Amino acid sequence: ESRRLWSARGAFEARLGRLEEATRSYERSLALAELAEPEAMAPLGFALEAGATGLIVVSVTPDSPAATAGIRVGDVLLSLADVQLPSLDAWPEVRGDLKPNVAVPVAALRAGDRVNLEIVPVRLGDITTAATKYNLGYLFLERMDQPDRARPWLEQAVDEYRRALLRQSAATPDIRQGLAFAAGVLGTCGLRLGDMELFERGTRQAARVAEENVRANPAVPAYRTLAGINLTNLSTMLWQQERFDEAAEACEAAIGQFRSALETGGNLASDRLQLLQSLTNLGLIREAQGGAEAAGPIYEAALEAARGLNDADDPRIDAAVGKVRRLHAESRRKVAEQQSPARSEKGKPSD
Repeated sequence: ESRRLWSARGAFEARLGRLEEATRSYERSLALAELAEPEAMAPLGFALEAGATGLIVVSVTPDSPAATAGIRVGDVLLSLADVQLPSLDAWPEVRGDLKPNVAVPVAALRAGDRVNLEIVPVRLGDITTAATKYNLGYLFLERMDQPDRARPWLEQAVDEYRRALLRQSAATPDIRQGLAFAAGVLGTCGLRLGDMELFERGTRQAARVAEENVRANPAVPAYRTLAGINLTNLSTMLWQQERFDEAAEACEAAIGQFRSALETGGNLASDRLQLLQSLTNLGLIREAQGGAEAAGPIYEAALEAARGLNDADDPRIDAAVGKVRRLHAESRRKVAEQQSPARSEKGKPSD
């Protein structure tokens, strides 16, 4: 309980702008967490059923030790930690001898071929610890502009949330939401550090986890909004790298999430603004791919999404609507010029 109070104190001090005091409170909370009783070992992340030659893997949990080890659905486990697995009866004893963070060998049959893998059991993640590490990383990144100090805390937060997901509890949607936020901010940290591999890894993970939350909870508009935002970030990153097909795919997925958020009762003005911005981005991507004619219908859809926003007293909306209007007018001008090439020759003397 004390570590939760120190974490809450850190959040309060951060809101007051007392950043050094907030840092010390978060660090105190994490120090107390290390003194607490260790969490139980997490499930390895696969379900098994008995087969003729071993135990057949019938499902694998994403981001679990099994998934990280490369175990796949359909694999037939022959042994774990060098102990044979002739039946399900052997599993509890073998599982009970495993230790967190100690790698053990796994032998399996895959499509008739023997494969040798290595699995590392982990402890269950703690939600309070994950949130505190995220808050500390965010503080260093956004409030103190120290991305080098932020990175390790954000990486630890992502790992802690990922292991907390292995609980499969009623809090799973909130844990996924936390993981999506942490991974997205880790991606931003990578961008600030000039580490594009970290930027892409964090951004992709944030988008994937947010989409998983939508699939599991389709009626919650806030999850769709977060998925749309992360997909927009992914699209922007791919667009900047001139990976236009991938950027368009991610942008279209973001548009779908924002439309669905609106249909399920999301924040009307906010989600409509996000939809407008995503449609505008898609128009720019299509224009880079196929010219102004390809972008025109998308700009028109963006203008349709802008209806009802024009009267809102929000400079962001004014800027977004003004931008799409300018782009739409410019694309129409370009198309008209392409369709009437003789106009560019008008007024020139003939030979």
